[in-house]
Amino acid sequence: MEELGKSILVLRIGLYSENHGFVQNMMYDSHYGDFFLMAPNDTASVPHWWDSAEPLWITAEKKGLRSALYWWDGCQVEIRGRKPTFCRKYKYVGYSWPTVNEDTQEALLTALQLFENNEIQLVQIYYEPVDFYGHKFGPNSIERKKAVKDIDSLLDLAQREMASRGLLNKVNMVVLSDHGMTSTDSRGLSVINLNQIIDMADIRYMVYYGATSMLLPHDGKLEK
Repeated sequence: MEELGKSILVLRIGLYSENHGFVQNMMYDSHYGDFFLMAPNDTASVPHWWDSAEPLWITAEKKGLRSALYWWDGCQVEIRGRKPTFCRKYKYVGYSWPTVNEDTQEALLTALQLFENNEIQLVQIYYEPVDFYGHKFGPNSIERKKAVKDIDSLLDLAQREMASRGLLNKVNMVVLSDHGMTSTDSRGLSVINLNQIIDMADIRYMVYYGATSMLLPHDGKLEK
């Protein structure tokens, strides 16, 4: 799953975490007293989480440019009073999406048709399998290598279609990745057991787990 708080928002907005407000995929806001859990959870559509910064598609819409987003989390939210012209909500590959490549191909071809007809000026398409299979099976796994080949084929199709439609000099195609990966060996990992360091009775909320964890202590327990 994309690391929403760390880097994908940087690509969407152009600001770092200390300015755009997202610091993880799961967060707690003490001001509003609620949790953010990234899509497909409903909390990902609560507007106050998104109001700290302005995504690219909102800026485009404010400038009179029509935008279409496919599977980009946040496009379903009204941000600063606006939404993209078209939004296909984020869909998690991990919940079974056997037609992800076919659906992405359909999105690419539809986007090019919209460009050709001058119906849209900005399109953003999120393709998750490379990230998902890398997290699940490792960056050098057969599954991830296949996902890389699949997106390579889709990008090749997009370029050939752009050429046949006379769009090569009219449409800029930008390919982005929000983070890299490296293989790990469980035998060499240093595991920190928080239960051996912290009295969990002092903790009000523990949000997220794994490589990082966010702890909110009860009142009066911070210094302890």
